[in-house]
Amino acid sequence: MSIKRLVYGAIVVTLSGVLIWQIAPSFSNESSWQPASQIAPPGLLQRLQQDYAPHIPSNATVDVRQMQMLKLQQSGSLPLYLVNTRIHTSGNQKKTPTCGFGGCLFLGYIPDNSSFKQVFNGLINDFQVQGKPPVIKPIARTMNRVPCFQLTTYNPRTGKSNPTQTLCFNGGDFTPVGGKVKYP
Repeated sequence: MSIKRLVYGAIVVTLSGVLIWQIAPSFSNESSWQPASQIAPPGLLQRLQQDYAPHIPSNATVDVRQMQMLKLQQSGSLPLYLVNTRIHTSGNQKKTPTCGFGGCLFLGYIPDNSSFKQVFNGLINDFQVQGKPPVIKPIARTMNRVPCFQLTTYNPRTGKSNPTQTLCFNGGDFTPVGGKVKYP
């Protein structure tokens, strides 16, 4: 009887491992927010500085290398670099120039020939628990060779994070996709 249980247990463990291996997304190891200076490929910081400048007062000094960046990439997809622009300007540690009631400015880039193309520019409510960046969860879906991602928000009443919106690249920029996400 115990040998039969061991055999069934081994089968269940093996099938579970194969199932997890098949459905788990193969994202890059860069799965956490890091300073942009640590993970930005050559040329991206210059493009970020150029795109960010119109969003701040001309007298504000901002070091884009201190912004937080997240790299999302699946097997066979282009890398997506998401940038949380919430940093403090020099001389005013309480106010961030690109944050307001709607959230903070987030930018997204993909490689484009020898440069980078901005594919995301929007406010995301990143006022999460203790000021952490928003939970941006990669999902096992790509559209137009770019990883989709899901925004989640923290519910202080339940103490849990809940999915709120899935965004995918439509060929021009990121747009919300409706309904349940279907995994390939």
